[in-house]
Amino acid sequence: MKTDIYQKIVQDFGNNSKQAIELILEIDAHTKGLISDETTRAMIFVANGNVDTLSKFLSNGIFRIDDIINHGPKMAKEYDFKKTFHQLKML
Repeated sequence: MKTDIYQKIVQDFGNNSKQAIELILEIDAHTKGLISDETTRAMIFVANGNVDTLSKFLSNGIFRIDDIINHGPKMAKEYDFKKTFHQLKML
């Protein structure tokens, strides 16, 4: 897991960080490692600290970045999640 992704999880999920990391790892395993950092960043941004949202991505099989962004606020479309959270000035 990239450092910026880990740091954003800790920042956004606080006491639920461990559970969020486990979900991200489960999503990664479910997609056989094909989930990109870009998609992971979008999931974390859209979840906004809510573990239930991450869980819904997994249970509903939502792994495409466009589908994830459509579940988030309109401003999610403005971000290039290929950039790190540092570059996006979210950390």
